[in-house]
Amino acid sequence: QAAKKNSKLIDKHKSDMKEQEERLIRIQNDIENELELLKKEFTNFRFETAKELEIRAIIEKRQSVYIQTLQRELMMAKYILKNPGLRNKAALKLNEASGTDLVKMANTPSHGTNDESRGSKN
Repeated sequence: QAAKKNSKLIDKHKSDMKEQEERLIRIQNDIENELELLKKEFTNFRFETAKELEIRAIIEKRQSVYIQTLQRELMMAKYILKNPGLRNKAALKLNEASGTDLVKMANTPSHGTNDESRGSKN
């Protein structure tokens, strides 16, 4: 009877060991699947981040070129406005393009010293 009881305990122990082994294999498979998924997500994240950085660099370069162009145009406009001859030429060209009398406006000093800006008292 003791041998029968020992045999039952051994069988129960073997059964429990097999269940634990299967449980550990399932856990290991779940962890491996999760790890594979995380690796794929990380690879995708790295790819998307690299792509975004590349796009930002392109945008930054374009904006830099645009800013440099605007700075050159601003310097040229300041130079033209400081030079009366060039200011008149530019006003004539703009006058032709827009149809307004920009020549008169170009010859009017900006600080308001002419009769029109002060209001004539005659």
